[in-house]
Amino acid sequence: LSVVPHKSLVQNIGFGADATHTFEQIAFATQQSSELAFPLRHPPFVLRDAVADNRYHATRLRTDWRKKIKKRLRRFGFGIR
Repeated sequence: LSVVPHKSLVQNIGFGADATHTFEQIAFATQQSSELAFPLRHPPFVLRDAVADNRYHATRLRTDWRKKIKKRLRRFGFGIR
């Protein structure tokens, strides 16, 4: 069981044309961060939300191995499209 905030608390910098490694735009990298509201309110109980877990894993933790392999091959001079 893990906790994922409802709003992003992190602002990603270092994406774009002047970046060292991350030239491509990534959807969640450009979202705006939010302030953390105090005092914190803790829920009276915690339940697992399987639908939200599956959606989070499918959108945020997905690894496209074909894209990674193509990117590495291009780095070494292979003309892969």
